[in-house]
Amino acid sequence: MKLFKKNNSGSKVLIEENLFLPHLGCKRNIWIYLPPNYYTNKKLRFPVMYMNDGQNLFDDSGIGNWKLDERLDEYYTETGRTQIIVGIDNGGEERLDEYLPWKKGRAYALDWRETIYPFICRNFRVSLQRERTGFGGSSLGATILLEFIANHQDLIRSFTFFRRQSK
Repeated sequence: MKLFKKNNSGSKVLIEENLFLPHLGCKRNIWIYLPPNYYTNKKLRFPVMYMNDGQNLFDDSGIGNWKLDERLDEYYTETGRTQIIVGIDNGGEERLDEYLPWKKGRAYALDWRETIYPFICRNFRVSLQRERTGFGGSSLGATILLEFIANHQDLIRSFTFFRRQSK
């Protein structure tokens, strides 16, 4: 795991490169936003939000940058509330198939459940409570959330569907 970005607030964005997903049979980058207070209280467990299209959350992937780390830092400054964000890169040309349950979407959801979720739980202080675990996506990345709602509610409580704002 390597540091991708450190913000003035103290938050960090890490990247786990090439995590193998056995059900899809491929490797994927996983982005992890750690809030400014992550290192100050070693006993605190954080809510976690998993998000699709991870390459757009913290970096300009060529189709935009949500600057989510900067927005979360501002939110923390204003409210004192925070969470860990885990961004999962999409499969590029495979994105359409991976985000549709009747194609490769079920395999993607199983890779999240059996590989990504345990990896995050082992390596970061995330809350294991269902009530403090969410999943989000935008556009096609929100479509796959239907698979998670149908088959993975035992681990996830909240689902967020985002709409991209036009400038």
